[in-house]
Amino acid sequence: MGKIKYIIFLIMTIFIIPIDVNAKEIKLSCNYYHAYDQLSGNPEVTIKCDIYSDYSHMCYMTVPSQNETDDKEKIINWEKTVKKVDFKAKDYVKNYNKCPDYLVVLANGGVFGNYELHAADTNETATTLQTNLGGKRFTARNKELEYSENEKKQAEENIANSIQKIKEEIDNYDLSECKNSDKVITRISECKSTIEALKNRIGSEEKNVSNYISRNVLSENDEIVKQFREEINNAQKFIKNEQTVLDEEDKKIKEELEIGDKPSSGPNDGNWDPESLCGKDNENCNIDITKFCTDPYVARTLKFIGLLLVLAKILIPALIIGLGFVDLAKIVISGKMDTAKKQAVNIVKRVIIGVAIFLIPTILITIYNVAYSIATDSEVVTDGNLHVPKNFKNCVGCILDATNENACIINN
Repeated sequence: MGKIKYIIFLIMTIFIIPIDVNAKEIKLSCNYYHAYDQLSGNPEVTIKCDIYSDYSHMCYMTVPSQNETDDKEKIINWEKTVKKVDFKAKDYVKNYNKCPDYLVVLANGGVFGNYELHAADTNETATTLQTNLGGKRFTARNKELEYSENEKKQAEENIANSIQKIKEEIDNYDLSECKNSDKVITRISECKSTIEALKNRIGSEEKNVSNYISRNVLSENDEIVKQFREEINNAQKFIKNEQTVLDEEDKKIKEELEIGDKPSSGPNDGNWDPESLCGKDNENCNIDITKFCTDPYVARTLKFIGLLLVLAKILIPALIIGLGFVDLAKIVISGKMDTAKKQAVNIVKRVIIGVAIFLIPTILITIYNVAYSIATDSEVVTDGNLHVPKNFKNCVGCILDATNENACIINN
């Protein structure tokens, strides 16, 4: 008889108790959402909390940016108050038969798990919890919670600004050299980058609008959302057309250079890579030789060389004079004829070097003028007048007349 009772007890333990546990029904499903906050770095998070008939609960976290889901968490202030904030989530659910409007979530530095959930009935309670609990926390909002008119108005203004930004970027592109068929070949890499930036802008703005929709701030039927969708469609058509134009130019250049027909010797397998021709920052495709001497970096470098030359014209003669006095002193002190001759030769050499350095600008101008007269069959060369092409005048001025602001112009 004892064995029979024992067997019956085991059967009840194995079968009856689990059935009773599994029979627990979900009373409420609460869905919370927090949009990605770029300024503070808080991630985009969705939270689902199931509240059962016995008023127990379990919450499930999803963090799309980390590709993580179903992390199980419980609300810490479910049956107790915390940090002098008089709010118990369980009592709130029992009394009002509704989900708490907010969850305060600990931002845990990107480690999935241990988010620490605290429920709140109002935004004020959530703010108080954030302040009292400390640490980096953000507020997730019940998806069914109605938004105020001010919040909806702000969302509409943000979308209107997004529409305006997209229009402005398209207008700027239309006014840029990317639309000039004579220059698009040499600027193809930059134009493709501009189109790619516009695509990224559209993707970012679409994500923002999707956030408003998923949080029920706005709906697809709102007029501003319809305007946004229409503008996005127009922008996408524009991008597709421009990409077609750039691809055709890409193909044309490839055919002209016969890049595709040559055997491959690099990682691109014979395909034209604009970056390899234009350089990482397109510096090779944007060089304008007519503006070379007025480029601020070139002008500053040449002016630095010119200032060194001016300094040399002052210091070297002074150094020669000083060394000359030293040599004369040696001659006087030694009183020997051989020493006097040797020091005299040194003085002459130094004087010649000093004069040559001092006269370098004049010598260069003379040589250039003579070459110019020969090239142009000119019989007369005007002294001191350097016949230099206008486009290169600033280069010469910065080297030979660095202290003259009118001769060496540096554009900011």
